[in-house]
Amino acid sequence: MTDDNEILAAEYVLGLTAPDAVGIVEARLAAEPALRAAVALWEARFAEGAPRETAAPPPDLWSRIERKLDESAAAPATRTVRPEEGVWEALLPGVERKMLHVDAAGGRIAYLVRMKAGAALPRHRHPADEHCVVLEGELQIGDLVFGAGAYQLAREGETHPRIRARTDALFFIQGAA
Repeated sequence: MTDDNEILAAEYVLGLTAPDAVGIVEARLAAEPALRAAVALWEARFAEGAPRETAAPPPDLWSRIERKLDESAAAPATRTVRPEEGVWEALLPGVERKMLHVDAAGGRIAYLVRMKAGAALPRHRHPADEHCVVLEGELQIGDLVFGAGAYQLAREGETHPRIRARTDALFFIQGAA
């Protein structure tokens, strides 16, 4: 299981959560429906078909667990933001942004933009190259229409014409902070 909520939920249900972290987990449970659902799923898993007698774990269990931990520690650093995570902030009427990553040292950011049909972004200048991939919907820039899967590179120093959403749209941007 690679989902942090799944691991957290399983540890909580099994009573493996560190004592000083129980309050934090319970506060998250109150605020996060996805975590509550994961805990409910783990409670159901352990309630159904749970053995009535306990059995000794295999003698090599701890060495297998340690190997798995070593393997996961050797994996390259990653950051995952799931659709239900993050915060959408209003930028303009009908336009919202969800930050995915900020590289302050490199002066770069990555984020999603969600636009309602008819909403528009005004003309703007790019302080650095900006990459855009349309994930859903259609955008119009001048006479050009871009649909899902389209990519556009806006070069540093160039003025970007007005962008209008022809339909509800979602797109990914990587650009200057």
